Amino acid sequence: MIFSRWLWTALALLAIPMLLGGFFPGLRDLVFWADVFLMLLILIDIGFLRQIHVETFRILPSKMLVGVFNKIEIRVRHGSTQTVHVELVDDLPDLFLSVTRKLKADVPPKTWTTLAYTVKPLQRGRFTFLALHIRIRGPLRAVWKQIEIPLPAWVTVFPDLRGPQKLLTADALLNFSNLGIRNFRQDGSGTEFSRLRDYSSGDSLRDIDWKATARHRKLTTRIHESERSQLVLIAVDASRVMAPLVNGTSKLDYAINAALFLAFVALKNKDRVGLIVFSNELIAYVPPRSDRENYKCIANALYRVTLNLSYFDWNHFFLETSRRMRRRSLLCVFTDTGEEEHFSNMQKVFPLLAKRHLSLCLNIRDAVHKNLLYQLPKSQDEAWQYAVASETLSRRELFKKQIQQLGTVVADVAHDELPLAAVNHYLEAKRRGRI
Repeated sequence: MIFSRWLWTALALLAIPMLLGGFFPGLRDLVFWADVFLMLLILIDIGFLRQIHVETFRILPSKMLVGVFNKIEIRVRHGSTQTVHVELVDDLPDLFLSVTRKLKADVPPKTWTTLAYTVKPLQRGRFTFLALHIRIRGPLRAVWKQIEIPLPAWVTVFPDLRGPQKLLTADALLNFSNLGIRNFRQDGSGTEFSRLRDYSSGDSLRDIDWKATARHRKLTTRIHESERSQLVLIAVDASRVMAPLVNGTSKLDYAINAALFLAFVALKNKDRVGLIVFSNELIAYVPPRSDRENYKCIANALYRVTLNLSYFDWNHFFLETSRRMRRRSLLCVFTDTGEEEHFSNMQKVFPLLAKRHLSLCLNIRDAVHKNLLYQLPKSQDEAWQYAVASETLSRRELFKKQIQQLGTVVADVAHDELPLAAVNHYLEAKRRGRI
């Protein structure tokens, strides 16, 4: 049993008349009866709380998504005849973030009451919830009863698959445009003939089929679409450069989410998609295939990926990529060029990759540095932060220009823009027939 805050306050205030009792004898009787009154309140609350038996259980989602707030419900019921006030705290696994830790509710008698809160996992994997800590307040608000109910349960945290799930419901081309994805089918440009249709305003004159126009006696446009069954290799950097957190989630997890999004769109476009995860050694490899089951293989491989706090071995990566991918492909590398040593090693390898593959380097930009440049420094510490942010962004822009000069496409985007940037660069490469 725990005394309530107001009860401790009352006991503390009673110390004042007790000290003054030596000068005013009548105050001693007042303190005595006040103590008796508080003792009665405590005994009544304790007697009531001992009769209360609480039932509770936790409802977890079948799977959680990393970096996303997931809803958890806790249901509580008691068998007494009065409504009681309950406060509850759940034991969260490590690397779980919750805005609201303490849940409060007035629970009616013999009725299930639902309390809900949200948690954001900061890492993928399997995690365990432990116990529920419950406090029940007595009817006179003098005493709390605190109990711990063991409720062990485990939950699996997956990469953020909301992008592909949203695409599953997008049957019309307009839906893809609303998602921020450029023309998905790539009609009107490409290398493979698709069909003929009537000329529309804005069509290129080079696309007009003059034989069909003469035959039908009206302007007819030849429609092309991008080639299919092309090779796309998604490379994810799992080294130390992907460890920094952005909004509480590692850059690696943002890269994994974007890689899954890109894999889904490429497979939807009938291309053969493969995966390679690397650090100082090969972590995972999924051979390129175009069937639907390959997406599950890629998702399962990325689910098990963890950070390797070592350097990225670009020479080993080049050898493994060259050995496994002998045909020209679109090589999409999710990494970060922030470290100078990391970039200098990358600089030696990308010209070799560019001889066979179209390389796309996708960097996650740190929005904190950019935001600092829009704020005038008001102190010496802020001035130092401003200088560091300015130097960091200047170095990244220099790295970006140097990589582009090596024949590599570079996208330096914010974490929330990374999935769409990857897909749009992939579609642009197909539209231009560069793969």
